[in-house]
Order: sequence, then C-alpha cells, then structure tokens
Amino acid sequence: MLLVDSAQTVDPTTGSFSIPVPLDAIQTLSVDKAPYSAEYGGFSGGLTSIETKPPSSSWNYGVMDFIPGARFKDGHIAGISGFTPRLFFGGPLLKDKLYFLEAFTYDVNKNAVRGLAWPNDETKRQGFNTLTSLQAVLSPQHLLSVTLNGFSSRRQFADINALVPETASADDGQRGVSIGANDSYQFNSGGLLSTIVRYTRFDSDAYGQGPEDMLITPEGWGGNFFDTWTRASSQFELRPLYQSPSKEWWGRHQIKVGLDFSHRSFDGTDHSHPIDLLQQDGILAEQIDFEGDGRLRARDTAVAEFVQDHWMINDRLALDLGGRLSSESIGRSAAFAPRVGLVYALSGDRKTILRAGAGIFYDRASLLAADFLSNPTRVESFYDETGTLVNSLALQNAYVAMIPGRGFVQTGSILDTSPRNSTWNLEVDREVSRKAVVRVSYLYSQTQNLDIVTPVAAASGAPALLGLADTGSSHYYELETTLHYRPSERSFLNISYVKSRARGGLNTVSDVFVPFEQPVIRPDVSGTLAQDVPNRVVGWGTFSLPWNVTLSPVVDVHSGLPYSDVDALQNYVGLPNGQRFPEFFSFDLKVYKEFQLHLPFLGKKKLRFGVYTINLTNHSNILDVYNNVDSPYFGHFVGFQHRVNGFVIDAVN
Repeated sequence: MLLVDSAQTVDPTTGSFSIPVPLDAIQTLSVDKAPYSAEYGGFSGGLTSIETKPPSSSWNYGVMDFIPGARFKDGHIAGISGFTPRLFFGGPLLKDKLYFLEAFTYDVNKNAVRGLAWPNDETKRQGFNTLTSLQAVLSPQHLLSVTLNGFSSRRQFADINALVPETASADDGQRGVSIGANDSYQFNSGGLLSTIVRYTRFDSDAYGQGPEDMLITPEGWGGNFFDTWTRASSQFELRPLYQSPSKEWWGRHQIKVGLDFSHRSFDGTDHSHPIDLLQQDGILAEQIDFEGDGRLRARDTAVAEFVQDHWMINDRLALDLGGRLSSESIGRSAAFAPRVGLVYALSGDRKTILRAGAGIFYDRASLLAADFLSNPTRVESFYDETGTLVNSLALQNAYVAMIPGRGFVQTGSILDTSPRNSTWNLEVDREVSRKAVVRVSYLYSQTQNLDIVTPVAAASGAPALLGLADTGSSHYYELETTLHYRPSERSFLNISYVKSRARGGLNTVSDVFVPFEQPVIRPDVSGTLAQDVPNRVVGWGTFSLPWNVTLSPVVDVHSGLPYSDVDALQNYVGLPNGQRFPEFFSFDLKVYKEFQLHLPFLGKKKLRFGVYTINLTNHSNILDVYNNVDSPYFGHFVGFQHRVNGFVIDAVN
C-alpha cells in the first residue's frame, strides 16, 4: 500500500503504485516492512508512506534538471535520452492565514534496451505530474490542508527486451487526478481530531502495435501484442481519527480511535486477437483465440474501525497494542486483525534496543477478480507436428474452489474472501560507538487466500475452465545485518547484508494481469517467486569533501533472479523458476558541487552541478535469456546492461 498524507494513493483497480508525486513536493518517504499500528490496513505486504511538504511561510522557488540528456551512437549525438525538468514555488498568499505550494515535473525518458538493433531499441515515456497544496490556518488550534495531484503518462514499447521487439510490445498510459483534504483540530484538553477525505480518478489503457496475430516462437515474440484494454476507475476515502491526550495508568497511554471508509469502482473493456505458438520449424503448435464482448465492471465498499494504544510503561519499555475490524462488500464480511509491537532498552544506557512485533493484515479484494467472469473466453486449439488440428476447447471463466479428493470444482458465486497475512519480526540495535550502530533483524511473513488463476481440465460432463480460486499462498523470510556509520555530521555510510527466501503460487491475479495480461496461462504451481534474491549486499553513503563537493556511492551485489525453462507450448520444463541469472553487480557514483551565485534582482542563489555514472565498472549484468528448450540458442544470455553517464544542474534559492 502507498499512503500519501495518510490517504490511499494507488490504482483503485490493481493496487499498483501508479500515481506519481513530484519529487520536490515530498518531505519524507518511509518504507515499513511490518507496520503494526492498527490504523493501517488494506494491504498484505509492506507500507510505503509519503508526507508532502507544507507550504513555506516565505516565498521560495527552485528549478532543477532543466538541461536534456543526449544519447550517443558511434561517438555522435543520436537524440535526447531524457529530459526531466522540475520546478517548485510557493509562499504566503495571506500572511499567517493562507499558504501555497506548487511542484511540477515534466518527464521525457528514452531507455535503450540492449540486445535490439538501433534505432528500434527504445522504451519511451512522456508525461507530467503536478501537486498543488493550500494550507489555511483557521485558528491557532485549527488547520485545513488541501492538495490536488494531477498526472498523465504514456509509455511506448513498454515491455520490449532482447527477445521482444517493438512490434510485439505493448503501449500503456495513465492519467487522472487525486484531490484530498485534511482537517485537523486540537481541543483544549490536548486531544486531536483529524479528518482525511480523498477522491481519486484514475484512467488507464494498453494496446499492441497492430492487429496481426501475436507469435510466440522458441526465439521470442513476434507479430503484434494480443491484448487491448481500457479502465476508468475511481476511489473515495473518508478517514476520521481521534488521538486522545496522554492518560496516566500504569504508565502513559496515548490512544487513537478511527474509522476508514472507502469505495472503489471501475468500468472497462478488454479485447484480444489470436496468439499463435509456433514450433522451431515455424509450424503452428497451438492457437489461442478469444470470444466475448469483454465489458468489465466492478464495485467494492470497505469499512474498518480501529483502536490503537501507545503504552509507555516506563522510560525503557513501550508497547503498541491495537486491533482493526474490517468488512468488504466483495471480500470478507468481517475480519479482525490484532497487532502488537514492543520497544525495550536492554541496558540502562539505552545503547542496546530490542524491537519486536506480530500482527495480522487483510488485503483489499481485487477488482480484477470481482469481474473475472466477464473476461474474454480463451479458446485453445492444438496441432500436431504437421500443423493438423488435433483438438479444440474453450476455457470457460469460472470461480472455483478446492475440494479434497476432487480438485478444483466450479462454484456458483464470487469468492467471499481476501488475502490474509501474518507477520512477525525481531530486531536488535546496538550502538557500538558514538559514530556506529549495528542492527540485526529477522522477519517472517506468510500470506494466504491469494487469488490465483489456473486452467482446470474438463471433468466428466463438464466444460474445461479457466478458474479463479482463493487458494494461493506465499511466504517470505529475511535475516538482515546492517552497519550505520556516521564519521561526521554531513557524511554517513550504510552497509547491509540480507539473506532471504520468497516462495509461493506463481499465478496470482497480479502476476497474470498486471501490468499486461500473460499470453499463455499455465496451471498454477508453487515455487520460487520471481523477486527471490537469496543473498544481497548493498552499500550506500554520502561523503562531504572540501570545496563544497559531495560524493554519493552505491554498491549493489546480489544473487541472480530466477527464471523457468519452457517448451514450445510454454509449459514448464523442470522446476519452475529453477534456473538463475548470473550474479548482479553494480557500482553507481554521483559527485556534485554547490555554488553560491549573486544574480541581479534575484539576490543570493544556490547552483548545484553534478555528474553521475550507473554501473561504473561496466559489469555485464544480464537481462534476458533464451529459455525455450526447442531453441538452438537455448541457455544463451542476451541483453547485457552497460554503463550510463550523465549530469544534472539544479538552481534553488
């Protein structure tokens, strides 16, 4: 889940982080793997929170990245690689009463994809995002903030790689607006009442490059991408929260009580043209066609009540105790999520801190699952080695349930559940010196009732099905050790090692339909997840050097990502995600210097000039592989990542 100013800010249909916020409007960004406060809900993984900057009491402005980057080919400029100018300005409209902030980003980005021939080797993105903020001081105790976040973006050739040329790729776009208000009133007793209201409109679409059949061969994709969809979605959220003044009873208590109401909806269309799976000699092995008008529509209303107590037992021990009761119109009718967190100073000098927690989390039901039956029906036709039709069957979209001894069986109604996650963690921080802190932590997370999509073979007297079931699950653990070292006030270094494992079902709704529908849907299996990285070492820091020069290095070394071997029909060969890319290594570096300028009529200004390089050592990090066992190139890696250089210029007051 992504929260912006404590309100949900995601695609209402898919839950994706698709609504951008201008960088210069962000005051803080935090990622919490285990957010145990009961005020948070509607997700089964981590929580990302963004707080935007309040308008300033004095006028200020800034202009950043206003020089475009060039793409070079054979030593000559071959066009613009990127242009992302940013600006912000704001200040008081009415002294001590009304304040204003505007932040705007325009984005043109062209990323070269290794393994394809120039000039047909670029993913292109163009768009903008803007945030307007107004803050009114209604009284010394009463503050009203209103934000308007507008955005529009389009990607061309969004999913190309060394095995997917531009002609076989898809374009996608998104546009919309999110408007929110936060009314905060502090009572004389010290209690605080905050009421958050947000409305989001989010429209999106995707389509291929033409009407030709999509081709899947042992060497990659050809033809034109098969699926075209449009979605018009919206969400309304109301979130009142009361925070009580501190109460003394066996320590100090601060209690939060609140309500979270949301309504989501989407209307859309989905149309597809045939997919041809070819043998190595070019003969048709399977064709997938589609039937139905593909008109989609879903609605969901969710209500949650929560209570949270931050209990300071003494100056060394604090507990967070809470519970959240939620219900959804297309998910669970009632779900209770208890949470508990603990912070304890193990020593009197408070140099060793223990943190622990455990909790239950319930995700939102997927709107894509709510109208699954209305998706186009897949019709699969199979051919022998001579190209002669052998069999044809239609996979009827259906909700299915797992019955012991019978397998998946069709049910007559939508699934009345939503993903349920249980997470616990343990962490110890030790201050080993005034400049160094060591952290060791362990986290375990398990999710059940994930919606998965899987073909179901025809039973006696029954049709073949493309089933949606709530039997998916996943589990993840990680052991992390981190050193934080701060040699001076303006310099720091972090080094972190993470040992982890991620396993689960490979056919969740988001895996199959987001961001683009998978052309071939295999039977669901459990295995290593695509994002599994067993070993990772990351180092990053900022070092202040003489003459106002700052050095910022990042080093990332981790295990290669997993992938699967497949045959001509895209069936798994061997263990799903049983293969791995070679180890990844990247050393990135940014160096910048600040200058003080005195400009006529503008006064004293600051100019920051920087140069950066990504993958400084030019390590050949592999992006793609010929994973089809019928290909003569089977097992060959392609699409190597190379070094990227650039510079930035920022001007601020």
